[in-house]
Amino acid sequence: MVILEKSSTEASASSSVGAIITMAYVGREVKTFGVLEPELQTLAFFNTLSTILFSLTSSFVSIAIGIWVTAAFTEKPTPAGELLVRVGAPVLCALALVALVLGLWALWSRHSTVKAIRERSKQ
Repeated sequence: MVILEKSSTEASASSSVGAIITMAYVGREVKTFGVLEPELQTLAFFNTLSTILFSLTSSFVSIAIGIWVTAAFTEKPTPAGELLVRVGAPVLCALALVALVLGLWALWSRHSTVKAIRERSKQ
């Protein structure tokens, strides 16, 4: 049996053992912008519009994928199922693309409104 003993210099308080913690303080500059009621309504409108349009995009794509997955695992599709696969799912994908483009437009419009507010505010 081997017994290891620590020397007195290893256990002294002057040596650093373990992790060293350094404190980092983060400074933040808060800016306040004067926003008028119509501008606030415009921002709220574009936020709501983009949320609705992106939700529609997700829903349309999910339904189209569901149609294609169901058709892939069905041995003999019904005439309505064939119509959904050939017409319904592509139409849903086209609607999803339109909703996506309009949602991106709403975000861009919101961004340009915020940019105009920042430019008109005093620095």
